[in-house]
Amino acid sequence: MRNLLAYSADFTGADLRGADLTGARLRAVDFTGADLRGADLMDVYLGSTDLIGTNLAGANLGGAGLTWMSLVNVDLAGANLTGAALHRSDLTGVNLTGVDLDGVGLPYADLVGVDLRHTDLTGTQVNKDTRLCGVDLRYAAWGDDMIPAYIRNTLICDTESLIGGIPVWCD
Repeated sequence: MRNLLAYSADFTGADLRGADLTGARLRAVDFTGADLRGADLMDVYLGSTDLIGTNLAGANLGGAGLTWMSLVNVDLAGANLTGAALHRSDLTGVNLTGVDLDGVGLPYADLVGVDLRHTDLTGTQVNKDTRLCGVDLRYAAWGDDMIPAYIRNTLICDTESLIGGIPVWCD
């Protein structure tokens, strides 16, 4: 399915584990509850696509265009998101445990209740309107570019994710 072009397709609950969707251009496609564990979605473009509750654990989403997306409760644990664009996306309840977010664009994104433990946030692109609320940042690595993000009700308590060397509870 490399370079697949699809409009208004329904993959609800589909078993697409390990599928190769590299370079696909998918618009108005429904992947609700689909299993895409280990799938290759490198450089994929998903426009007006529904990924709610999709399992993308271990998937390759490097360079993927995921802007204006609803990724509510998606499992992205161990996925490759290097260079992916998630501008203005809703990542409420997403599991990003152990994901390398270097170079990932998150301006205006909502990360409410997101698990970012052991996540590399160095080089992650945020702005003052990126919402980090109720996020678990324990053992996360991050650079100075994360400081302007709104961080509310967020636990930061380990030595790798300190602001100014001080453990912080933000609310």
